[in-house]
Amino acid sequence: MDAVTSAEVPWNRTVSEEEAEFGDFPAKPSQLQKRVSLCLPVPLTRSGSAQSVADIEVGDATNPPTPMQRLHTTDTMSPARGLMFDLDWLEDYDECMASAVPLMLPLKDDKRTMANIHRFASSGLLCGNLDESQEEEDCSPHLAPMLCRTESYRVPGSTGTLTNRRRSVSAPATTRAPGYRIAFLVNGSRGDVQPSLAVARLLIRKGNRVRIFANVDLCKIAEEFGIDSTPLFADMRWLMTEVGGLSGTINDAIAKGRKASQKYLRENKGMCVNADDALVDFRPQLLVANPLACGAAMRYEAKFKVPTCLAVCGRELLETMGDLLLLQPNRPHFFHVCAAFDNDPLPDLVTRTSEWYLETHPEPGELEEGGRFAELRNFLANGPPPVVISWGSMIAEGLPIADMLRLALRAARAVEKRAIIIGGWAGLEELGNRLIKEGRLEKDGLGEDEELILFTRESVCFVPYAPHTWLLPQCSCFVNHGGLGTTYAAMRAGLPVVITPIVGDQFHNAERVHQLGAGFGFEKPLDKVIVDELVMALHYALEDDCVAAARRVGFNLRGQRGEVQAVKVIESFYHKEVGNGAWAAKFDTHRKVVKCAASPRKASIENVTGKRTNS
Repeated sequence: MDAVTSAEVPWNRTVSEEEAEFGDFPAKPSQLQKRVSLCLPVPLTRSGSAQSVADIEVGDATNPPTPMQRLHTTDTMSPARGLMFDLDWLEDYDECMASAVPLMLPLKDDKRTMANIHRFASSGLLCGNLDESQEEEDCSPHLAPMLCRTESYRVPGSTGTLTNRRRSVSAPATTRAPGYRIAFLVNGSRGDVQPSLAVARLLIRKGNRVRIFANVDLCKIAEEFGIDSTPLFADMRWLMTEVGGLSGTINDAIAKGRKASQKYLRENKGMCVNADDALVDFRPQLLVANPLACGAAMRYEAKFKVPTCLAVCGRELLETMGDLLLLQPNRPHFFHVCAAFDNDPLPDLVTRTSEWYLETHPEPGELEEGGRFAELRNFLANGPPPVVISWGSMIAEGLPIADMLRLALRAARAVEKRAIIIGGWAGLEELGNRLIKEGRLEKDGLGEDEELILFTRESVCFVPYAPHTWLLPQCSCFVNHGGLGTTYAAMRAGLPVVITPIVGDQFHNAERVHQLGAGFGFEKPLDKVIVDELVMALHYALEDDCVAAARRVGFNLRGQRGEVQAVKVIESFYHKEVGNGAWAAKFDTHRKVVKCAASPRKASIENVTGKRTNS
């Protein structure tokens, strides 16, 4: 193995106990079936050179790794570091992760570090009994990696390959408490369902059964990540197109969406399942619902005495919840917005966590020639970092889609930056490809000017979707609508942003980014922004001071794990209140109190006479 030094690995940092417990795992099921994080102790000399390791070679040691390839250290001169590799998926996943925890925790004392390595290696968890078809190699205990299959596997997004793998050896089995069933109800856009998927994946790893109840189109996203789903609500992309885009407050958007949703259900019978029947079929023991999906959850709670926890990702939505946050018996609610974006006080029963962040990466085959992101990979490799422009699942009311794309292209050309335009729900990639092929944006429209056509053909890449976790660190700036999830992904990557808000809390997010100095946020909505203004905003965001501020914010955000916090709160609440029947008993008591309060005269007569009456 080549020498590894701290300077060569700028992404290194210590590991929190939360990360040691859960780890940063690839997001999609096909990757989960192939990869698992294990900790390999690599002795280093004082000069930082690493001794050779018998079983594993990394083809490209200087290529920035995936999260589970990071080099973790507490001291650049420490004689021992834990090097994280992506290895094959093991059936004994939980036990392997449990065995890796001691080396993943930060240890400051060098002697203590080495003692833990030797104690850990000699415990047999790294060197277990070999499969009968294998022969044990002669190597010192602290150099022996976890044994795994012999095969070569290319790490997505790099040229590195892990080679000479052997069959895995199971760690000692651990006793696990039986899991429980939890339902996530989500009605909204992709930015609404991805946070729930992040928490759902962790709950599944803890041995629980999880199902997502969401919009027709969002269920497809859940299935991509290997999570069960049931369609309850109308196709949100269809609704966005039907209403002609959004503007104003979140309440305005909800009112427009409700009418269109009723139309969808009438015209697409059979696409959605009855919410009450679907929940009864799954029989959840705990529900987590976002504001637009809480009705069905509350009905189930009232009938079966199962608590509903609300999950809110914006101040405006939180204020619409009102008395729902005060429902008795008490239960935890979640405001998954980090303090960098909103640090105002919260109601007593609302728990603040950081964002519930779902890491998204391409499948290994999607980066190969002919793959889904092959063209995008080639574009990134053949020039300086581009600007990314995407309005995600948003369409601005009153702004034709062709004008959205003209704004993006003309601004990118004016700042002389290559650009990646993610089509999103507006389908900008379809118009962009027409411009490249036919020289026009609209099917029956006039041709565009030749300079814009030439710039687009030479310097712009169009894609309908791209995984942010993989894409954004390779870019220079991100122009977007200011959705919380999108903005957080950019800030977490240390990327300066330009926010052109459209509806609701996006205006608050634009203001906050500007206050942080990590980008430019417009006060006016997207449909009022002109090319010169967007050009000015891009120049501002690309200045050195702004880029440095974005990197500082990103460094802080990468250490936060809101989804881990949420899982701990959910599990604590379930085991202390729900699983033992305590919450249901409180529910019965509260129901009796409410009935008495609703009939004060009847209650007073019964208290005095001790007899029931029809009064």
